[in-house]
Amino acid sequence: PVALNWVGAAATGVTLTTGTKPTAPASTDGYTINYIAETISVNTGYEVGTGSEGVFTKLTGTAITPNTEYAVRKEASGNVPASDYVTFTTAARPATPAAPALSSKTDTAITVTAVTGQEYSKDNGTTWQDSGEFTGLTANTQYNIITRVKATSTSFKSENSNALTVTTKMATPSDPKSLIDFTPNTNLVYSRTAKTAVVAAKSGVEGLGNITVTYEKDGTEASPVDVGTYKVYATIAVGSNYNAIDKFEGGEFTLTAKPITLTWSEITTVVYNGTEQTIEATIPNGAVVNGDTVNVSTNKVINAGDAQTITATLDNDNYTIANPTKTL
Repeated sequence: PVALNWVGAAATGVTLTTGTKPTAPASTDGYTINYIAETISVNTGYEVGTGSEGVFTKLTGTAITPNTEYAVRKEASGNVPASDYVTFTTAARPATPAAPALSSKTDTAITVTAVTGQEYSKDNGTTWQDSGEFTGLTANTQYNIITRVKATSTSFKSENSNALTVTTKMATPSDPKSLIDFTPNTNLVYSRTAKTAVVAAKSGVEGLGNITVTYEKDGTEASPVDVGTYKVYATIAVGSNYNAIDKFEGGEFTLTAKPITLTWSEITTVVYNGTEQTIEATIPNGAVVNGDTVNVSTNKVINAGDAQTITATLDNDNYTIANPTKTL
């Protein structure tokens, strides 16, 4: 006890008694850290601040910083003084992760490879999500995707990663023919080889996937070898800037017969004898493509008359006769 005396007209003795200083708390006592909000809440009877050379400075507010030394003590109460302080250091942030890795993209979605324990943002950290898939995006638009290690009940979040910059693909046009150039074969006369067309991305169209070309004749898929009209269809695989495009018609072309000039018999007059008589027509050597068989036939001369027309025909539709008749 300490006796204090005041001197006055009627001096009266006053005695003040102080309590015993409490023992210092453990470094983990008296507070709770919210690692997600990065705040600290202090229990009744305690105070948190910083300590330096025995001087305690009480913390104002509730914000707390990772990897920082703080002090905690039992606060003074009535005539009981505050305890000595003890220090504690908050946990460090986790290592900053690498920028996200692109998994896939379409005209309305971007997917990055999700890593357990990380979260992702496309708006510079305004909003975060656990999934690596972002949907409802705008076609042909650039997005910056970042990631961080997610805070837990026992650890802080990391700093934000560098951004992965991704541009969504072009929207598939209502008329995909507008993306391609269609060029028929320059020689559309039958030759026993496929007369394939050239289908390619238009100049200036970048990031289109591989183009597969098929042909149909009379509604049935067929290689463009034989004479006839062919429709050309294109199927486009997914590309760096465009989604996959299902089969669509890109154009058509007609493959024509190969002409043959027959060698006719030199006979110009036939004497009637009451029987069928044949005027021969032959196919010259080299007129038929190797591997093909073509036969020629002519109608018969039966009746006498001033003039008769002999007509030759072929048994192969891939060929036509340049001089199909002879007049007697």
